[in-house]
Amino acid sequence: MDATTFAIRDQKQDRAIILIHGFSGESHHTFGMMPAFLAGNPGLYSWDIHCFGYPTALRPDVTGVWAADPDLNTLAGFLITAVEQTRFDKY
Repeated sequence: MDATTFAIRDQKQDRAIILIHGFSGESHHTFGMMPAFLAGNPGLYSWDIHCFGYPTALRPDVTGVWAADPDLNTLAGFLITAVEQTRFDKY
């Protein structure tokens, strides 16, 4: 499971806004113009802004046999691990 991560602003600040996307869809489409809106806010100029998207299906769905979507606790564990193992650990 590969995460899709991209920076809107990465200036090595002490704090960050991390927009997290999962469950379904795609982070570029889901967030729309929100990252640009946040980046343009003068009150947030000292904040880094990142988008972090991750897949939530562990294996392909087989209709009528099983659903590949893991439970919320499994997803939460994956998210914690993924965030800790990326550039976000400094925040």
